[in-house]
Amino acid sequence: MTDTLRKIFCGLIFFSVIYWLMLNYGVAKLSDEIMQISQWNSFCLRGIFPIIIIGVAIFFVEKKHILSTLEWCIVIVGCIEAFYSLMQLYGFSYSNHSIFKLTGSFYNPGPLGGYLAITLPIALNMWLNIKVKKENLNKSENITKFQKINILSQYYILIFTLVLLIIVLPSTMSRTSWISGCFGCIYVLLCSGILKKYLDKIKINKKLLLIIGVIILFLAGIGIWKVKSESANGRLFLWKISTLAVMDSPISGHDIFSPAYGNAQEKYFANIIEKKGYFNIGNEENIATSPDYAFNEYLQFAILYGIPLTLLIIAFLVFAIFFAHKNKRFQFVGGIISLLVFCFASYPMQIPAFVVLLIILTIGLIIPENINYVYHKIILASLLSILAIFMIIKRPIYSERIDLMQKWEKSQMFYNMKVYTKAAKYYAEMSDKMDWNGRFLYEYGHSLYKTEKYQDAIIELNKCLNYLSDPMIFNVIGECYQNLNNYSEAEKYYIRSSHRLPNRLYPHYLLYLLYANENYFKPENRKAEYEIIMNKFIKIESEATREMRSKVENMEKLFKTNN
Repeated sequence: MTDTLRKIFCGLIFFSVIYWLMLNYGVAKLSDEIMQISQWNSFCLRGIFPIIIIGVAIFFVEKKHILSTLEWCIVIVGCIEAFYSLMQLYGFSYSNHSIFKLTGSFYNPGPLGGYLAITLPIALNMWLNIKVKKENLNKSENITKFQKINILSQYYILIFTLVLLIIVLPSTMSRTSWISGCFGCIYVLLCSGILKKYLDKIKINKKLLLIIGVIILFLAGIGIWKVKSESANGRLFLWKISTLAVMDSPISGHDIFSPAYGNAQEKYFANIIEKKGYFNIGNEENIATSPDYAFNEYLQFAILYGIPLTLLIIAFLVFAIFFAHKNKRFQFVGGIISLLVFCFASYPMQIPAFVVLLIILTIGLIIPENINYVYHKIILASLLSILAIFMIIKRPIYSERIDLMQKWEKSQMFYNMKVYTKAAKYYAEMSDKMDWNGRFLYEYGHSLYKTEKYQDAIIELNKCLNYLSDPMIFNVIGECYQNLNNYSEAEKYYIRSSHRLPNRLYPHYLLYLLYANENYFKPENRKAEYEIIMNKFIKIESEATREMRSKVENMEKLFKTNN
């Protein structure tokens, strides 16, 4: 290929990949659910062209030019992200979240920290390489003035990027991103030989150095834990329940994370309550939630797709890392190590921007080393073609869902104003096409319940259980059954709600009212629920919990007076 055509291809890769990497910009300002679908729509729309261009380019453009283009794309977008975050931090630009000062183009600082942590080892490796070229400038006699300017400009751009990343990364307060960035950078420094040279120079005893390193890591770990100890404990509990959810279906997995997690948590607490009672659950009830993610991509993937496929994907990435390490692509290996470490305690693969990064890094890892290995190129081009076809197929689906979500947002006005009759009417018109959205199904079912269409409400709310793990769904289903005089079914759903999140007072309140009902009168059960309501530890007291306790106390006094 001529030098002109090579430059054209590299230019096309550069601008199309930059455009793809920046898919967050403008999208994060949308409302939460529309934002996520819009990001996936943008992922498909913007990704088709770069994937096709890279697929064609691997047959004609030298490997080093493609790799150089891809690494510069990641670093430039990472630099823009860090600069944008710095502007937010000092008040020159608006954050995408009212609680946080900086978010970058994301919705909160957690993903921002992860993104910068992945960029950091790539930029570090590039700077180390260009630093060697800069040091050899005066030694080389054949270098042109243009080449000298090119090397120097790259050198100072990378220094500027590294400084920005190092300044902004701590401000995200994301411990996972700090750790992942450190792992990636340590790998790069080890592979570059700088650490070895430095250690040889100071001539320190290696055993002593190892002991000091372990102590520093231990103290750093305690310090990082203490920054957000409650969050860390919650994360550990989340992984514990996620592991139980994996074991519920270890081979085939589950369709959706939230209900699988909710069912596992419900079984876990039901077992403890049966053995120890409500007052001996321990601190776990106060850190239990109804999460949308496992905050561990390996567990999340295993829950959704089973253990065998998870191990297969991990094996592929390990093979790709070894292949790239052998061929000295330290920048891409450093980046993927940071991403894989970040995956241990966050949810990057649920955000399209990180999926783009993963694809680009994987291409950097596995792109054929030798031009004679044509079958490598064919395999990679085939994989990229499959990815492009997937994007072409999925984009219209995301586009349709965005339109439906916008239509739903308009109808939500009636639901939020508690005009449930109109809300149910408008929701009914969309129900066939919105049966993939758990929150829509809940609002529709709740509206039907409020308009006394209890049987229809039960149908919609049971659909909702396939998408969400919120115990409030059980409460509303239980109330529907209670209004239909099916008290045993109502009791079953209230109990399930109390097991799924034991720190909630409301299901016990509903059970108390049920057992106090003359048609389902159970004095012993009522008294047991009274004890729970009045003595249960509530992490955050509210007007609602005080009202429930007051009403129950007054009712119990009446029962005692009548007896």
